[in-house]
Parts: sequence; structure tokens; C-alpha cells
Amino acid sequence: MTAPDLFERALRKNNSLEVARLLDAGRNVAERLEFGRTPLHLAAESGSVECAEVLIRRGATLEACANDGSTALIAALSAGEARVAERLLAAGAVLHYFCGLEDTPETRQKLRSFAEGIATLSGKSSQPWNQPINALLQDEIRSVLDRTLPDLVVSMAMQPQEFHAVHFCKNLESLEVLSRQPGNSFDIHDGAGGWPLKSFTESGDATVVAWLLKQGADPNFTSTGHSALHSAVADNHLDCARILLNAGANPNQQDVDGCVPMWQVGSDAMLDLLLAHGADPRIADQCDSKPSYWVKIPALKARLLALETQQ
Repeated sequence: MTAPDLFERALRKNNSLEVARLLDAGRNVAERLEFGRTPLHLAAESGSVECAEVLIRRGATLEACANDGSTALIAALSAGEARVAERLLAAGAVLHYFCGLEDTPETRQKLRSFAEGIATLSGKSSQPWNQPINALLQDEIRSVLDRTLPDLVVSMAMQPQEFHAVHFCKNLESLEVLSRQPGNSFDIHDGAGGWPLKSFTESGDATVVAWLLKQGADPNFTSTGHSALHSAVADNHLDCARILLNAGANPNQQDVDGCVPMWQVGSDAMLDLLLAHGADPRIADQCDSKPSYWVKIPALKARLLALETQQ
């Protein structure tokens, strides 16, 4: 078993005196640890405020990115370490940045070799995607994978990834830290269609949902039509849904498929709440299916079918 690294242990334990001593003895504030993290990343994710202070004073680069593209600020927010995040921001850490792989012939060749290996493995599979498939189509899939996958992987990997600090906040304390930063906004979606109001709604954290709305978050913000209210209804988070509706969330907002929040209603209480705020059970999706088609609970389905004929 490998002996624990004294420098890393001191960083995790917030032993700033030991960190300073080891730096004086030759350790480097810019050295790369596991997964490409810097000592500042490790201090940030461990909540080691005093160690972070020492590293910053010794010239640690705030914008240094780990292998996954995260800065020390992202590491602190992802770990819920608001105090470290606040110190990093005070030192000049940025809320928004782009990070990508270094575009060199060596990097491109490594990516291409990786992609070609994946294509080879996919082509050898007797049943791609675990589905029965005829030989002609299987050959066609192999041909497409061989021709396009390597180029696609290289092209996508070379595109810089966009990072917004708001997407990594795990608790109210971290959000409060960011709310004090000039130019910050909570209405920013990530590449997967998420944003703070939706994320905390999905976790059922009504306190944070109410706080975000009080800070000016738009209850109807969306990147795909799917709103925070869609998530509240789908997960049956009644308190979150009530807070969103009282703040002006549209109960008839349609997502990219034309589905309104009601299509995933799972309780009488949630249905009553939506109806009280003007939800219309007659609104159909792109396949001309109304919420009653999708709801599987017999009693709720019956209520919706009756409502369709009454209105």
C-alpha cells in the first residue's frame, strides 16, 4: 500500500502550517495531483480555507483546470464548501469560463485512437444495443461507425466546454455566496438542460426554491419548454409546485414534445393544485394525446377524462 502523501494529507486536514513548511521544502503550488487537480483544488473541495489562503498567497493560479475542466471554485461549490468559494471569489475567481483540451496533433491522435477502438468494439458486437439485428444492417452500422465515429469524437472533444459556477452549487450557502457577485444570474441552463431552480425543485428543496425566486429567478425559465414546474409535478413535490405556481409559473407550459406539467401528475393533491391555478386538461401534445392518456393511476385518469368533457 502506498504511503499517504504528506502534502495532500495536510491540504485535506487544513493544516496550513504544514502546507507552508512543505512548500518551503520544495512542493509546488502548481503541481498536478490525481485527476489533474492542483493543491488549490484539493484544499477547495476539502473546505480547507486556511490552506487555500496559503496557496493563493504563494501564487496558486485560480483558473487552473483539472482534467474534467473544473477550477478550484467549481471544486468548492461541488463539495458544498461555501467559505472556500467565497475566499476564491474574493481573490478573483471567475464565475463563467470556457475550458477545452489543448489542440495538438498528439491530443488529436490519442482521441482518434480511442474512438477507433470504440468503433472496433461496437462493430464486433453481434447485437449492437442488445437488440436482434440482421446481418445487412449490422454491416451498415459497422461501416458508419468506422467512417464517422473517430471524426465525431475528435471534433466534439476539441470544442471548449462552457462552465457556469451556478450549476455546481449544492446548498443554499453556496448560492448566497454567488448572489453577492456582480453580474451573477441563476437563469442560465447547462448543456443538459438544467439550471438551479430546476435542480433544487427536482431534489424537493422548497426552501431553496423559494429563495431563488425571491432573488429574481424566473419561474418560467426553460431551455426546452420543460420548466421547473414540470419537474415538481413529475416528482410529486407539492410544496415546490405550490411555491412555483404562486410565483407565476405557467401551469400550461408545453415542453418540446407539447406536454404540459399535468401529463405526469401523480396525486389528487397535485392535480387539485394545478387546476386551482388554471391548468387545462384539454391541452394535447404533438401526438394529439391529452394528459389523461399518459396518467396511469386509474382514479386520476378517470378525473381527467371527466374534466375533459366538462370544460
